[in-house]
Amino acid sequence: MRGYARSFYAALTGSRAAVLTVIVATVLSSWTAQPARAHLFPPDLAFYGPFGGPTVRCQRALGHAAQRCFRRVLTAKRLCMDAELAGGTCDRSARDAEVSAAQQDGQDAVVQACLGGQLTELRFIGFDEAKMDVARTCGDQTDAAMSVLYAPVLNGGSTAAVAPTVSRCLTGTAGITQRLLQFILQLKMQALDHMAFSILGPSRKNAMMAKIATRINTTRAQVITRIQQLCPAFESAYQHDTATVLGLVEPRANCVIGAVYVQTSVACPLPVCGNGVKESGEGCDDGNRIDDDSCHNDCTTNP
Repeated sequence: MRGYARSFYAALTGSRAAVLTVIVATVLSSWTAQPARAHLFPPDLAFYGPFGGPTVRCQRALGHAAQRCFRRVLTAKRLCMDAELAGGTCDRSARDAEVSAAQQDGQDAVVQACLGGQLTELRFIGFDEAKMDVARTCGDQTDAAMSVLYAPVLNGGSTAAVAPTVSRCLTGTAGITQRLLQFILQLKMQALDHMAFSILGPSRKNAMMAKIATRINTTRAQVITRIQQLCPAFESAYQHDTATVLGLVEPRANCVIGAVYVQTSVACPLPVCGNGVKESGEGCDDGNRIDDDSCHNDCTTNP
């Protein structure tokens, strides 16, 4: 009975999604200002899953492709930044080649693992949107993460002006914080993968997410202690306390997850100019209200 119910639910949601595809495609044909937010009406967590077996495999492939691409690109950018902070040079051609390869591998994974009907059931308009969203997780989202990890030099500063003690603080903080980011990604993706193939009531789903939130808070507190030990000058370097900066990490994970798991519980916040995070559509974001520096108050740069 369990298998029958799941198949019936998958067929039902698939037919509804097919109708919604026609509606949304018509709307999008005349409105293309927000292509990254073109998912087919993301459902509340209570209505996310379960899906049929092939669709579950497609969903997992999407999630893993996005996570791998994000990790590869963020690591490549971090290694480049760390080399410059240490007084060395960065092979930017090699870095850019790794970024392009990671994005292509991510998009190829979508084509290899999914069919059009499965993507529609998962609330994507089609292959183009799914491929674009995977690529964005290791494009815009790694830029946003980098602006959090290396705020003192990316939000209006320069690697050349960084003292050795601050350089060690930045590289150490970035390494620890990336591990926290990947930990959050893993926890939430595992939960959503479980919901994708299991018949769970809303209360169980909410309980799972609440348990994850507790684990994240506990781990974040441990990371704060570790960074404070590693970098006593953190606040003077970042212009914020450790808890405030690490509070910007979870939304970055949510943006990666929200791009490939279409539901409303774990979703990417809208860009906010002035929060110190270079988000999609922003040329810069130094987090201050000084309008005559290199980053204007509308998050555009000097020409």
